[in-house]
Amino acid sequence: MTALWVIVLCGALSIVYAIWATSSVLKADAGNPRMQEIAAAVREGAQAYLKRQYMTIGLVGIVIFALLAYFLGMLGNLLPLPGGLGGVEGGMIGAFAVFGVEFNLAVLAVLTYRGIAFWLPTLPGALAYLQLRRTVARWREEEQNQEPSSEAAAAGVAGA
Repeated sequence: MTALWVIVLCGALSIVYAIWATSSVLKADAGNPRMQEIAAAVREGAQAYLKRQYMTIGLVGIVIFALLAYFLGMLGNLLPLPGGLGGVEGGMIGAFAVFGVEFNLAVLAVLTYRGIAFWLPTLPGALAYLQLRRTVARWREEEQNQEPSSEAAAAGVAGA
């Protein structure tokens, strides 16, 4: 538990330091016109560099995000709930929201998908289960009807 408090304390101290450093830099003198010109050139170059970096990394990030979302969705389907009920829906709605789909439409799409993928097969499955129970009951009944005759045959063999 002590390590947790040390981590929290370090985080709080880093926030305090960041606030102090930011305020001290903003309060500092901007310098003479030549220094301001150099700072503007550096700022322009840094912004151009960062824009290019964000474009490059952003494309890779989108691919990684899509793969991660896909595999997390597959993992969510493995939840020990009926079809991952709840976990998968939240993830799918969140993925739709990230890609800008309106919330109500995302919920409707996810629930429709879940209704078709999970609940629709339940009706034929329930019917098949009931039919199987009837068939097994019929087999047991036939087995019980055959037992007395086989016992009589066994008694006849034993009596001979």
